[in-house]
Amino acid sequence: MQMNLPGSDEALQKVFQHYPWAAHAQLVLVVASVALNLTVAVFAVFNVKVLKTSRLGPAPWSFSDGIGLMAQYGFAYFGVMILMLMLEQEFGPALHHAGLGEQHLTAFGTALILILSLGLVARFSHRQKHAKRSTLAGYWRGPSARTAVLGITLFVMVVVPMGLVMRLTQLIFHRIGWPFDPQPIVTELQQTGATWFVAVLSVFAVTAAPLIEEIFFRGILYPTLRERWGIAPAVLVSSLIFAVMHFHLAALVPLFALAVMFCLALERTGSLAVCVIAHALFNSVSIAAIWLFRSLR
Repeated sequence: MQMNLPGSDEALQKVFQHYPWAAHAQLVLVVASVALNLTVAVFAVFNVKVLKTSRLGPAPWSFSDGIGLMAQYGFAYFGVMILMLMLEQEFGPALHHAGLGEQHLTAFGTALILILSLGLVARFSHRQKHAKRSTLAGYWRGPSARTAVLGITLFVMVVVPMGLVMRLTQLIFHRIGWPFDPQPIVTELQQTGATWFVAVLSVFAVTAAPLIEEIFFRGILYPTLRERWGIAPAVLVSSLIFAVMHFHLAALVPLFALAVMFCLALERTGSLAVCVIAHALFNSVSIAAIWLFRSLR
């Protein structure tokens, strides 16, 4: 769940006018991102081997097992979405009479997806141990001080490329005549009066969402496709699936670009924790902007 793709320029301008320190923080982040990307580019020019070095080992599960797990995740994901729509349509008046509305269903559905996703991962991990294969934690390389630093570095690196991709996408949409609107969930979080709802989804966006999405799309899908098709096709296909599953046309290209960068980072570092940390920080910036915007009302 990407909370800030695309965002509202008008909302950001209001935040920057009322909180000048936020604009300064954004400037520092952009400068750091440019400097870091230039440093990496120069280093790569003088040491081309660094671009070809991979620390990601072969997936310790079969192609059918990996695709099967992704199919189960997709079934759970879409199943919960359909269930929430059915509950709203069939029992909407009764739920509203009981003081429950669409936001309660969204929060419940979000929690249900989280529980089902973690259950699938736990079951898959148990099967790995039973088959005496490499554990998921061992393959993904758990968090450490090094991965924390690399995760923060990755977050800073993607800031400018993502900003450029979003602006280019916005220009193309405006030229075509298509609306470049924020994701519906972003608009709702900015405008709703239910603070509890914003708080619940904020926690989910910076904790559970990065963990679950990185586990399934970079931790399972990408290595599975990589074993069968190679690095480049696996990066492109897994990134496209990741972007499409967010169901927002304006965010399709930016999310695809973000997923590609995360796949390459996983390939280079061999650590899924690096992607999880960068993903969490990426979402955190958007959540912070939403809370600052809400404070202006």
